[in-house]
Amino acid sequence: MVIALTLLPAMLGFAGVRIMKGKLLTRRMKALERGEGESMGVRWARFVTRNPVKMLAVSVVGLALVAIPTMSLKMALNDDSGKPSGSTQRVAYDTLSKGFGPGFNGPLTVVVDARDSDNPKAAAQDAHTMLSKLDDVAAVRPPSFNQAGDVALIGAVPKSAATSKATKDLVGEIRGHSGALHQDTGADLMVTGLTAINIDVSTKLSDALVPYLAIVVGLALVLLPGSGAGSWASSDSGRRFLRHNSAPPIAIRATRAKAGVDVHVISQTGSVVPARSCDLGEGEGGGPPGSEVSGPSRAVKDACGVATAMSCAHP
Repeated sequence: MVIALTLLPAMLGFAGVRIMKGKLLTRRMKALERGEGESMGVRWARFVTRNPVKMLAVSVVGLALVAIPTMSLKMALNDDSGKPSGSTQRVAYDTLSKGFGPGFNGPLTVVVDARDSDNPKAAAQDAHTMLSKLDDVAAVRPPSFNQAGDVALIGAVPKSAATSKATKDLVGEIRGHSGALHQDTGADLMVTGLTAINIDVSTKLSDALVPYLAIVVGLALVLLPGSGAGSWASSDSGRRFLRHNSAPPIAIRATRAKAGVDVHVISQTGSVVPARSCDLGEGEGGGPPGSEVSGPSRAVKDACGVATAMSCAHP
């Protein structure tokens, strides 16, 4: 967004009217310049400004309809269930799911930290018993202790798939029993493994989505009014220009007049509106009326209040 409001306008400023070379001399452009007819953009802009409430209501309803799928948006890291059909990863995933249940592809690793417990083995056994009683647990492996015998790993296989809401709820339920186990035995209960890590990452992404969108929209509201188009539209010449056009100018054209230089503003719709006249400095004459002015001798501030690289002197 910052690049679009800074770098892009700067590059267009260096390019000047050269970027529109050959596009402002069409028959339609010349007709619009003579005031013959109106462009589709002007007619549409006038229709919108005549019916602001209706257009606002239609826009809000349309955006609401487009945003309906986001209500079912699920932030999750991909696993082998998302691989293309027929691939070895997908075939292996489907085979294990059919043979051992969908949760076999997403086992949970439960850690029992019993270093502060008087009886680490009893604490691990209590955790094993608790896991066996949970509804969404298909199988629980016996505790496996480290060499010191005070930390145990317990493998738990859910009944549901790794990316399902049931498995996410199961991870939260297991972690919810940590306080009771610590109070009874002095041991801490934690859940890890690839499945739990993916669930935690997905939760973080979901929680950060709304603040991220709020920051993006907020920056747009702060930066856009301060951009060149916003300051131009608020100027007297900008308001005068927009009375006849539906879009900000895209080019400034300077042509020779009998007593100096005439600056015209060219809009996105092709309309050409006189902006101001510029007197030539002493010794800066030459060129027939109607010829385009160029050269770096002096910068002209056009009526839109935007500094351009147009010159008011003969090249």
